[in-house]
Amino acid sequence: MLLRRPQVAAAVIDRLRSLGIRMALDDFGTGFASIAYLQQLTIDRLKIDRSFLAPLESEPDMREVLVSIVGLAKAYHLEVCAEGIETPGQAQLARLAGCGRLQGWLFGRPQAASAFQAVALRA
Repeated sequence: MLLRRPQVAAAVIDRLRSLGIRMALDDFGTGFASIAYLQQLTIDRLKIDRSFLAPLESEPDMREVLVSIVGLAKAYHLEVCAEGIETPGQAQLARLAGCGRLQGWLFGRPQAASAFQAVALRA
C-alpha cells in the first residue's frame, strides 16, 4: 500500500496513531524502506536492518554508516532499534552509535509460543 497509495497509507497510519498505536518502519535501509518514508509517514521508531549490523565488527566503515543512519533517525525524532544483534561486540557498537533498542539472537532465539508462555508464567 505504501508504494501504490502513499497518501492513503499515511492517513491509515495517522488514524492508528490517534488510537494510541505506535508505528515502526522495519528493515530500514533495504528494499522499500527508504528515507522518503521518513518524510511522508508519521512513525515512531526506525528499525535498522540487520545487514547494517552484521559487518560492524569486521568492517569499520560500517560503523560510520550506522552512526549516519542513527543521526538521520534522530533528526526525525525517531526511536532507533538495531535488528539482528548476534554478538556482544555488535551490541556495544550499536549502543555507542546511539541505538536505544537492540534485538537479535544475542538476547533470545525464536521459540514456540508455548515455550514463551511457560517462561512468562514462571516470572
